[in-house]
Amino acid sequence: MTYSKEYGGEAHVALLDVFLSDHDILEPDVLFVRPENLERAEEGSIRGGPDLVVEISSPTTRVRDLVGKKGLYERHGVPEYWFVDLESDEIRVYRLEEGRYASPVLLGRDDMLESLVLPGFSAWVGEILGPPTA
Repeated sequence: MTYSKEYGGEAHVALLDVFLSDHDILEPDVLFVRPENLERAEEGSIRGGPDLVVEISSPTTRVRDLVGKKGLYERHGVPEYWFVDLESDEIRVYRLEEGRYASPVLLGRDDMLESLVLPGFSAWVGEILGPPTA
């Protein structure tokens, strides 16, 4: 949220419908729309792909997030998809290259996460993951 105050755009946390198409409607855990794409934002929803989507793992949504949702985000041109994997204590960063997500960049607790979609954004992965569980 601090990023959007400095650079513009909108960040949203959960419970916001993303209409990728009439049939593909998702609710990412976190999303960001850059200032130049704010026309996609409507009252309570986003029409079209956000610029960044973040999904946080849970045992019940893991496969859906890594297969189904990731495939839809890729197909609808979401430039960057982060999967926050609490089980593995890492973040997988998928970036669109020539219309497909390249192999993920795997970032551990001591790594710095930088976004190609959000210039000037960086954060320690450990800060995002929170305190270690073990």
